[in-house]
Amino acid sequence: MPPEDLPETPSPEPTDEPADAAPPAPKHRRRWPWITLASVLALLIAGAITGYLVYQDGMRARDALQVAASALPQVAEQIRNDPEQADVSIDAVQEAAHVAAAATAGSHWTIAGWLPWIGDNTRAMQTITSAVDRIATEVLPQLPAVVHTVTPDRLAPKDGKLNLAPLLEVRDGVVAADRVVGQAFTDVSAIPRGNLIAQLADATDRLQAELAEARELTSAASSAVQLLPAMLGADGPRNWLLLAQNNAELRSTGGIPGAAILLHADAGKLGIVKQRSSGDFGPYKQPILPLTDDELRLFGVHLGLFLQDVNLTPDFPRTGELVRAMWAEADGGDVQNVLSLDPVALQTMLRATGPVEFTDPNGAKITLTSENTASFLMSEVYAKYGSPEVQDAVFALAARAVLKQLMSGDADAGALLGAFTEVVDRGRLLVWSANPAEQALLEAAGVSGALRGSIAADEAVAPVVGVFLNLTTASKMGYYLDTTAEVSPATTNPDGRQEFDVRVRITSTLKPGQAEHLPAHVIEGNALDGTNRLNLFVYAPTEGTITPGTDQPAGFVSQHNGLGVAAQTVTIAPAKTEELTFHIVSGPDQTAEPRLRITPGARNT
Repeated sequence: MPPEDLPETPSPEPTDEPADAAPPAPKHRRRWPWITLASVLALLIAGAITGYLVYQDGMRARDALQVAASALPQVAEQIRNDPEQADVSIDAVQEAAHVAAAATAGSHWTIAGWLPWIGDNTRAMQTITSAVDRIATEVLPQLPAVVHTVTPDRLAPKDGKLNLAPLLEVRDGVVAADRVVGQAFTDVSAIPRGNLIAQLADATDRLQAELAEARELTSAASSAVQLLPAMLGADGPRNWLLLAQNNAELRSTGGIPGAAILLHADAGKLGIVKQRSSGDFGPYKQPILPLTDDELRLFGVHLGLFLQDVNLTPDFPRTGELVRAMWAEADGGDVQNVLSLDPVALQTMLRATGPVEFTDPNGAKITLTSENTASFLMSEVYAKYGSPEVQDAVFALAARAVLKQLMSGDADAGALLGAFTEVVDRGRLLVWSANPAEQALLEAAGVSGALRGSIAADEAVAPVVGVFLNLTTASKMGYYLDTTAEVSPATTNPDGRQEFDVRVRITSTLKPGQAEHLPAHVIEGNALDGTNRLNLFVYAPTEGTITPGTDQPAGFVSQHNGLGVAAQTVTIAPAKTEELTFHIVSGPDQTAEPRLRITPGARNT
């Protein structure tokens, strides 16, 4: 084709650019808004699909949990009454729990956990279903064997020996079950409630409360199966020291130790080796163990000089340490455990064992029953026996007689278990161990008598207030005192601190003129009209404060083991009541109902 037939190329416009400059880059369309929008749409679609799948699975998990919950009452009934038939019902609970746990697993649940708001709810569901599944798998199967194996009849002592085999048989399973329940409680308690839908928040709260109750039971059972065999000589013989307290002369944990009885435990067999009167110990030239500044300020040097005063402190582990040192100095032997009982505890146990008899130092026959034991040991003994040495001997003989009856196997096992539970609940049985691991278990079981300014209670922490009494004389007038304490309605501050009042009422049941007819050593050191004089100690909760009321006897506020203490001396005339008020501010985040620990007195209250 001739060149002239080619299309003509227009001449370029004149320009100032150099001739060899590169041509301008072509213009591109702005596509990023469309990419972003597509990505957002994809995420929304994926989120919707994930949310739908999670919703469907959540409904399946909810239905499965309801099936498991509805089957639990039947399981509990079968475990109590027919453990061997409970397996089928337990299988049904396990199957439902497995379905719930499987329904809340998978990648879509993981993705949902990353999403705002939805994530809190999905993670909560996963935590709940996992906890229920573990309990159904690892705890429920243990219960029939425990209930079937550890029965009061099988545990009951016979011929002076307690059968430890059932406890040893279930020990590992009970300890493992307690661990699972404790972890489940911790996991569920940690679920944030802020973004949960109402139904899920309510379900979480209910499960946490139920796990709190279960944890109390499994913790007590775990402590029991670990402690009892070891402390009763399953792992080798050991010595105990039993303190026979007498609440007629009040001390913080009950009353003065009138006698110390050495017990020997070996493979479940418990025998009495010897006994010593409290007068056989000291007084020492200096405290048997160094006393802290707090102890000296509150209780004085007598705490470490006399056996009768080792429980001026309400901290029973400290009492145990002092008693152990005194026994080693006086007898040359070592004890690993110290046990304390009072006359009301002995009387309670006689409801299960029936009456006991012993011969007093004068050769007279004494019969103790579930009606007269406390009054005999805290009142009549002083009118009947003038010598303190004879009185101490009678206390020891009574304790020996009741202990022998307990170990004979003649008691109703169920009634005996109920009596022990009542005695422990009222703080009338306290145990200390020189072994730190055992002592930790005793504290968890609530029988250590350790100072505790707060405790775990249900799903929260409860502030603990202590109210303790010590007579200031050597009289036995504590028998005529009734002490009660009550907590006013509390207000809760934003930081979880509670503010409330504790009202302490101390009443003299002595009638005007009655003191004239009492033995001199009963009112020793008191006014002849029977006016009582005592020291009152009220302990604040952990990290809390205490302020005494302004319209009551002057006292002072001090510290003991990091707890605030208000100390006051109180005098109470016959037939009169003294009421004292203390304002308490608890530590932070102590939102559960306040608890009171009070010196167990002469009455069964």
